[in-house]
Amino acid sequence: MSKDIENALAVLSVERKLLPPAAALRLISESRTSGKPLVQLIQAAVTETDLLRAIAAEMGYLFFDMHAREQDLAIDEDVLRKCDAKILAEHSAIPLVDKQGRVVAAMANPLDVDIAGYFRQKFPDLAGIAIVPKNQVQSRLLYLANDFEGNANAPGVVLEYVDYIFQRAVGEGASDIHLRFLHDGSLMVRLRVDGVLRQIPFPLRGREIEVTSALMARCPSMDSSNTREPQDGTFSFQVAGRSVDARVGMLPQISGPNLTVRILDPLTLQKRVVDMGFDPSHVEQMRRAVAAPQGCVLVVGPTGSGKTTTLYALLREVDAVGRNVLTVEDPVEYRLPYVGQTQIRADLGDRSLTFVKALRSIVRQDPDVILVGEIRDPETAKVAMEASITGHLVLTTVHASSAPLAYMRLTELGAPAFLVADAVSLVVSQRLVRKVHECANMATPTPDELEILRKLGVTGITQVPRSTGCVGCAGQGYRGRLAIAEILPTTQELKEAIATGKSRDKIIEAAKKSGWRPMAYDAVRLLKAGQTTVSEIARAVSAEDDDG
Repeated sequence: MSKDIENALAVLSVERKLLPPAAALRLISESRTSGKPLVQLIQAAVTETDLLRAIAAEMGYLFFDMHAREQDLAIDEDVLRKCDAKILAEHSAIPLVDKQGRVVAAMANPLDVDIAGYFRQKFPDLAGIAIVPKNQVQSRLLYLANDFEGNANAPGVVLEYVDYIFQRAVGEGASDIHLRFLHDGSLMVRLRVDGVLRQIPFPLRGREIEVTSALMARCPSMDSSNTREPQDGTFSFQVAGRSVDARVGMLPQISGPNLTVRILDPLTLQKRVVDMGFDPSHVEQMRRAVAAPQGCVLVVGPTGSGKTTTLYALLREVDAVGRNVLTVEDPVEYRLPYVGQTQIRADLGDRSLTFVKALRSIVRQDPDVILVGEIRDPETAKVAMEASITGHLVLTTVHASSAPLAYMRLTELGAPAFLVADAVSLVVSQRLVRKVHECANMATPTPDELEILRKLGVTGITQVPRSTGCVGCAGQGYRGRLAIAEILPTTQELKEAIATGKSRDKIIEAAKKSGWRPMAYDAVRLLKAGQTTVSEIARAVSAEDDDG
């Protein structure tokens, strides 16, 4: 894309109030210094639908968002059948009808003269052109047309289906793909979207092994003919003109190889803490902590709670050009600009590179900021805490059920209590809840919902969101996730309780005096704002998590 077009997009984003002028200038400057395409930075800062809607308005075209609650355009299967599915897929286009029944050509690229001509040939009375997000149209075409039905033995259909899985996974924002053989020999394919597994069709009955072999063949380090022992590998694929990484793990099972694919979409990395659903006061506390010259910022929570995403979001708040930023991770999932990243290796015997070995070396590299993927052992805990009080900012994670108990977890791992008290500056304990889709309605809480809220100490709620489900959210009622959190700065009173080895209850009491509130309070904030449901809060937060 030419620089003139990229700059025009920046100007358009400001004119349409998608970006403040200062933010647009910052992205232009970042593009010049990093060499990253400006359009990529704009796409990370502005939602795709908002940007495309602005482009459509500027060009005088309609805009079609398949996830919107109210639509002026719709998909008509009779009209769809008049078109060649392969041509539509090649050009990321789909025919729609307006409320008067007239056909409108929806295209990811409105300047594609070939598909525009095709539509005019098929529909001489074409009513107009609409812009549609590429991932949406690709996913919807494959879902509606059921491309492979009755064509399971066609040449290349296995590779097409594998491509379809990856395109659909990215299009729906999936974090993982699961392929599992059932005892009858059939293959179940699922995507983990917003933390929940969803099954998608598998139309290639009889070619299950070919599909799993084709997927494993994408990884140079994997042997698709060997399904007797565990394997893993990585590869990249293209979606909408950009590269997405994938990490594959294969586990032998009695019914066939079980495959799990982690989708490492670089756009996920572009999230800032302000975009993750945190309370604005929490964002401000986190920003102050990472602006400090030293201290340890702990992000805690169970697996799948978004800890890594938050760590990377916090790193985006750091000036990685003006400060020496180094990381030690297992594994390195995303490449970070201007950041020195180290991957641990535990498979080299005496030469293995562990967290503590890497961390001891890092502190001799004149770092300003150190990211430690996870504290798992006493030595790593001790070295990380020592680094935090000797002029370094340390960002790391540890498994703990709540913010107050994070301090105790570090001492349980073997870090001296006085060191933990001096080192830790802020604890962020978080969970992720699904965000209701636009199709949700506000309703009076049911008795069961009121009982859930009562157990969490919540009263006075008269209206709650009720997810219903529509085409735009694939019938789930939710789309996207938001973070809920409890934030705990280490005050002097809390330091004294930790350093003197006070009991769990005394530490929680000191935390409350420091202004700490259990996570349920933050969850209710989203409930009152109509952004999540009681069932999501109950799934993410239990009364035991709240510690009083």
